[in-house]
Amino acid sequence: MPASLRFRNYKRWMRAELVLWWLVITFGIGTYWVWNVVSTKSQTPQSLSVKANPAADKEPAKRVTINVGNFAFDPKDLQVETGTTVVWKNTVGRHTVTADDGSFESPIMAPGEEFTRTFEHAGTVNYYCSLHGAAGGMKMAGTLTVK
Repeated sequence: MPASLRFRNYKRWMRAELVLWWLVITFGIGTYWVWNVVSTKSQTPQSLSVKANPAADKEPAKRVTINVGNFAFDPKDLQVETGTTVVWKNTVGRHTVTADDGSFESPIMAPGEEFTRTFEHAGTVNYYCSLHGAAGGMKMAGTLTVK
């Protein structure tokens, strides 16, 4: 190795590298704390509602809950009748619910938050988490069949 590329003061280099590693670790822990711990404690559970048909409020509504968390929807595939209100309840992490066809999209939900939608027309709706999945059933995705 050429003499100009050789280290002369190893201690200074090692100390600088140690300081940089500690900064990275500190910022990583701080980011985790702000995104997952503080936001969970400071936010009360909220419900985000989107009503497809306000006239449907007169008759008793059927409700179905889909749990969102751990990079999956539970249940992943679901069949419901028309007029059913589907509630996506976020249990862990931050997630969204986005229709493949763009007919609905939730904001980013923190743990405990919900997104609600009533389905009045028969058909199949494919949906996914825009943070952890993609349209077409890629990774974190699910299917809702309305009969």
